[in-house]
Amino acid sequence: MYKRQPNIASQAIDGNSDTYWQSDYLDDQWLKIDLLDHYHVSQIRIHWGETYAEEFRLQTSKDGIFWKTISTVTDFQGGLFEISLPKNSVRFVRILADKASSKWGFVVHEIEISIAD
Repeated sequence: MYKRQPNIASQAIDGNSDTYWQSDYLDDQWLKIDLLDHYHVSQIRIHWGETYAEEFRLQTSKDGIFWKTISTVTDFQGGLFEISLPKNSVRFVRILADKASSKWGFVVHEIEISIAD
C-alpha cells in the first residue's frame, strides 16, 4: 500500500508517475485541473493507483461553472483509462470519482491531457 500523502492535486499532473494524488477515504471525491487557458483537448489518460474509482465521470468546462460530462464509467477495473475527444475548446477537466474500489479512497498517479494542434 502507498504511504499516505497529503491531498496535493498538482502531484497528479507533475509528469512524475512516482508521485500521486490521494483523496480522502470516502466515495464522491473530485479532482479538477485548470489548464489556465482554453485549449482543444484531444485525449485524456488517467493512470489510477492501487485504489481507484470503480465508477467515475469525466467532465470538461469552459468556465469552471458549467460542466459537460464527456464520459460516465461504471465497473472500471483499474489501471489506465484513456479517452479521445472530439475537437472542442475547454479550460477545465474534472474527475468525479463516485465509488472507490476500496475503503482507502482514490489514487491517481498521473493525468495526461493532450492538446490538439
